[in-house]
Order: sequence, then structure tokens, then C-alpha cells
Amino acid sequence: MSTNPPAESSDVVLEATRVLAHQLWENASCPSGHDLQFWHAAEEQLLEAGAAKPSTSANGASKRRAQPSGKKLEKVR
Repeated sequence: MSTNPPAESSDVVLEATRVLAHQLWENASCPSGHDLQFWHAAEEQLLEAGAAKPSTSANGASKRRAQPSGKKLEKVR
């Protein structure tokens, strides 16, 4: 019997962020060139909802989260 750990929580958080960012993008009529704007808005909404917590290392320092490439734009609100 295998004792593989469950799916990494960071993978779940990234997938939830990806899905929400895509929904936000579609709701805004699919504008091009705003990938980071929607990614950051999705991250913020998930953090506020308590669905995603930033990863921390053993010493308590925050780990950098994966983000899509592109320029950083103002937040959607």
C-alpha cells in the first residue's frame, strides 16, 4: 500500500486562482492584455474568502506564488 501524500495544497490554490481569474476575465468581456490584473483580483478574492492562504517556509517567510507572465496592471474592482 502506497503512502503518497495528498495533492499539494499550493497546486489546489493555483488551480482555484486560475479558474476564478478566467471567470473574472470572461465576465469582463475577455479583454486582451490584462492577465495579471485578473490573476491578482482572483488571488485577492480567494484570500479574502479564506480559500487560499499564502505559503510560508519553515522560517515563516512567505514564498513567492506563481503568476502568469505579463505587465502588472491596476486591480479590478
